[in-house]
Amino acid sequence: MLLVAVSVPNRAAADELNQAWYLEEFRAAEMWQRSQGQGITVAIIDTGVDSTVPELRGQVLEGMDFLAGEGTGLLDNDGHGTAMAALVAGTGASGGVQGLAPEAKILPLRVANQPDGFELGSIEESIIEAIEFAANSDARILSIAVENQLRVTRHQERVDAAISKAARRGKLIFVAAGNGGGDDIKNSALALQEGVIGVAATGRDGKRAPYSAHGSYVGLAAPGREISLRCDFPAGDVCVREGGTSSASALASASAALIWSANPEWTKNQVLRVMMETADGPSKTPRNHYVGYGTVRPDRVLLDGEGDPGDPDVNPMFERYEAALDPPATPEPSAGGQEEPGKSGGAAEDAHTESAGASAGAGDGTEERAAESNGEERGIGGPAVLFGLAGVVIVAGGLAAWWMRRRHDTGTA
Repeated sequence: MLLVAVSVPNRAAADELNQAWYLEEFRAAEMWQRSQGQGITVAIIDTGVDSTVPELRGQVLEGMDFLAGEGTGLLDNDGHGTAMAALVAGTGASGGVQGLAPEAKILPLRVANQPDGFELGSIEESIIEAIEFAANSDARILSIAVENQLRVTRHQERVDAAISKAARRGKLIFVAAGNGGGDDIKNSALALQEGVIGVAATGRDGKRAPYSAHGSYVGLAAPGREISLRCDFPAGDVCVREGGTSSASALASASAALIWSANPEWTKNQVLRVMMETADGPSKTPRNHYVGYGTVRPDRVLLDGEGDPGDPDVNPMFERYEAALDPPATPEPSAGGQEEPGKSGGAAEDAHTESAGASAGAGDGTEERAAESNGEERGIGGPAVLFGLAGVVIVAGGLAAWWMRRRHDTGTA
C-alpha cells in the first residue's frame, strides 16, 4: 500500500495552518528571502499530481503516466501524490497548502492509482521506469513515497541500473522509510537499495514518530507529524493530520531544493553533506537507526552559514557504492586516508548494505531492542553505524572536531 496518513484530520484555523510548526521551526519566512527553490525540479514518483488545485497552479510540469503506459502525470485518483507535491512546492494560494520550496517545479511521474487499486507487479515496473525517466530529466531530486514493500528481486538488475544512472547524473533520491514502526521491512524494499536516502518521520518535539520504521537504511529524518494537508481530495479544507514518512520524504526533498537553489553550483554530494552536518541529530552518536543523521534543518545552511559542502565528487553517505559503479560516480576512496569531517566514508555504507541482507537493517537486533527499551526512539544512545572497527582510530580525531562544531545538539530523534 501507499505510505499514507494514518490519523483522523484535525480542522484548524487558517492562520494556524499557514504557520505550520515546521515552517516556523525552519524560519521559512527568512529562508524564502534567499531561496524558495527556484530553478530546481523535484520528481514526485507517486499517484500522479492534480495541477488544478490552487496551490499547485503553475507549479507542475506534464510528467509521465507509467501506470497507464501513456499520457502525462497529471491524473491523480487518490490524492497522495498531489499532497506530496503541495508539501514541496505549494504556494498556499486560496487557503491551500503552503509548501517549503514554493518556487520549485514538480515533475509528476505516476506509478500507482490508489492504495488498493493496482497490481503489485505493475507498480514494480512503473517505479523502475519512473526512476529511469527521472535520471534522464532535468529533475535534480527524486521523492518516492509509494509501496515501500517493493519486490525488486525479479528486477534487481534494472533497479540497480536505474539508481546508478541517477547517481552518475547527479540526482538525490529520497525514499520514505515506511510506517510499519519496526525494523522488519522486507529486504527488497526500495528504501534498502544502495544509493537512496531513507527518510524517517519526526514530530515538533523532535522525537521519532512511533510508526516510523527504522534500520541502518535511515539516512535522515524530517517532519511527519501534525502536517498541514487537505482533509479531502481534491478541494477539501486544509487540516492538520498525520503525514507519515511520506510527508517526511517530501519535506526532506523540499529542504534539498532550497539549499540547491541557493547554491546551484554545488553537486548532489555537497547538498547532502551539508544536510547531514546541520541536521538535529542524536546526541551520543553522529548517526543511529532511528533518525539517521537527524532531522533536516535547511535554515542552518541558508541563514546561519553552517555546513561544509566539502569535496564535490565524493558522496558522504555512499562513497564506496558510487566508487564501485561502472563507470564510477565517486572517485575510488584513498586507502587509509583520513575521512573528511562529517563524512561517513564507507562504514555507513557497510551498515546500509547489511540492512539489505536477511536482517533487514537491524543487524542481529540485540542493540536496537535494548535501545528501544531505553527510549532510543528519541535518538539517544543508538547503535553507531558511522564507524567500522578498523576505521575508528583513523576518523576519530577529525570526527570529534566536527562534532564539537555542531550547533543545537538537542538529542532529538
